[in-house]
Amino acid sequence: MNNKVVRLLRLAEHIANGMLHARDQQHWMSPLYPCGCSRIGLVRDALLSPCDPVALAVDAVAELTVLDHLPESAQQLEGFQGLIVLARTANSAGLTAADVQKALAAKPIPLLWIVQRIDGLTQPSGSSAQPVQGPVPVRAIADFVRQVPRSE
Repeated sequence: MNNKVVRLLRLAEHIANGMLHARDQQHWMSPLYPCGCSRIGLVRDALLSPCDPVALAVDAVAELTVLDHLPESAQQLEGFQGLIVLARTANSAGLTAADVQKALAAKPIPLLWIVQRIDGLTQPSGSSAQPVQGPVPVRAIADFVRQVPRSE
């Protein structure tokens, strides 16, 4: 048998038996995406399931607070370093481009706006809020959280 195959089979056996060397355990048991100290607010369309994979992924790498509506003032955004908006469409009631822009006008923070469908997006003038059509890979969520400033 090929030497590489033998080594790979031995590694698989060690993993299965819990017999990894300390240096290998540290490598294989470390999280794919390290946990950060950022505080992220997540606003979810009321018609989406409260058990969503985006919230689970964000909660694994940041401090997550689920909000029932977009913040309406800088005070409501206080304490958040980033905002994630989950909506069925880019024109979902209360979660349109104008709504998102208005929410971030008081305190501009990084935004990840994920929609299931981008139908007839009406973009207000001067808006930088751009939706991303889901599903979104976990790596994209981790990259977003990584670029958000950390809380102190």
